Amino acid sequence: MGFAHGRTVVLVLQDSDEGIFGVVLNRPATPDMLLAWQQLADQPTFAAERLVSGGPVQGPVLALHSKQELAEVEIQGGLFVSVQQNAIERLSELELSEENSAFRIVLGAVNWESGKLQHELDQGSWFVVDGDPSLVFSDPTKLWERSVRQYGADSIRSLTGISQFPADPLLN
Repeated sequence: MGFAHGRTVVLVLQDSDEGIFGVVLNRPATPDMLLAWQQLADQPTFAAERLVSGGPVQGPVLALHSKQELAEVEIQGGLFVSVQQNAIERLSELELSEENSAFRIVLGAVNWESGKLQHELDQGSWFVVDGDPSLVFSDPTKLWERSVRQYGADSIRSLTGISQFPADPLLN
């Protein structure tokens, strides 16, 4: 069974001459993934929506998070990645003690050969929005819709040159 990318939100983590590597943000982990995670995890299991299926390509388990002190790489302002087991375990522990600990554990990834994603973008197969942490850590079930709204707002700002506009233009 192939990987269907309709209504998929992908966070690009690396763009190089060899290709592009990213993770899907809005696909819940499968029951098998949840079971495997529970068997591997030494710590109490966090809420299931924190675990996502990052794509069909096997890769390291990684955490996307907002905790700079646990970061290995900063993707952009306030959005970090960790692959070390101790950092992932610490993030899980933080969820139990901090109400607003923003993180996702990602199993799997997506990748494109050099030039392939650009070709898909040129064909209009994807919309591009900034990977803002408030978007990345929002409800995965509503992430695609939020991303499309953000794309629309960004497009209007770009076309009109207006940086601020009301949610309802009729109230302007």
